[in-house]
Amino acid sequence: ELVKMPKVIGLTYEEAEQKLKALNINIEKIEETSQKVEQGIVISQETAEGEEIKVGETVKIHVSSGTGIPKVVVVGVVGKTLEEAKSTLTALGLEVNIEEKEEVNKSEGIILEQSIVAGTTVEEGEKITLVVNKISPTKQGTLNIKVKSLTGYTTGTPEKVEVKVSVTSQGTEDIVYKEMVSADTENVTVNVEGKGTITIKVYVDEVRLYMGNMNLN
Repeated sequence: ELVKMPKVIGLTYEEAEQKLKALNINIEKIEETSQKVEQGIVISQETAEGEEIKVGETVKIHVSSGTGIPKVVVVGVVGKTLEEAKSTLTALGLEVNIEEKEEVNKSEGIILEQSIVAGTTVEEGEKITLVVNKISPTKQGTLNIKVKSLTGYTTGTPEKVEVKVSVTSQGTEDIVYKEMVSADTENVTVNVEGKGTITIKVYVDEVRLYMGNMNLN
């Protein structure tokens, strides 16, 4: 009794086995590594589709055993130091890439994020990106306020005016100077600090007479 060989390429081994057993065809499974075909999928068949064979005959089918590269399970390193995280992941055979991000309410040098979720199975050599907390330093600068120029004072008895300076750094505004000074004061020096580009506002008697930016990088 003859039957026609069906196509089993692209099926899982289980699907191919079920299809061939239904035709009373025996199977010889040959496993081979593949960079393209997923593990457990039939890569090729030695008996061509449509070829007539005897019932009970044995056919050879080649099944992917995967890439042959060892698998590892990714562990969670969020909250660990960069040194601990790198040591753990490189020991698993993973390639570690580092990116930086700033979160001021967390410790310097700890891992904030990882690109591959803990518990995921990947191949050795897979790249994983770690985001490490990098706190940028606070820088200082000096602001010179020409009070007389701002008030337009000319002559007469010097009057007292209130000079107030606010500094906005990373979205937070603080009053860094607030004093009563003579309207004919040539210069008031105020020390300011912050991160990156800060915004400075100068008020005289609650009227804002100046606004500008200072880069403290």
